[in-house]
Amino acid sequence: MAATYLSRKGAEAVILGCTEIPLAIQYQKIENSLIIDATTVLAKALIRESKKLESVNNL
Repeated sequence: MAATYLSRKGAEAVILGCTEIPLAIQYQKIENSLIIDATTVLAKALIRESKKLESVNNL
């Protein structure tokens, strides 16, 4: 697996940048590398920003 190869080469993190990849890789770490699901990061950021906008609009 490419993520294992990258981890063994010293990668601190592996970014799953395509929406389908997290369906196949459901780990939070592979060996010593952190796995970052870009879709989850984006979804959380959108929720956080929409809450900020909602609170500003309620003033």
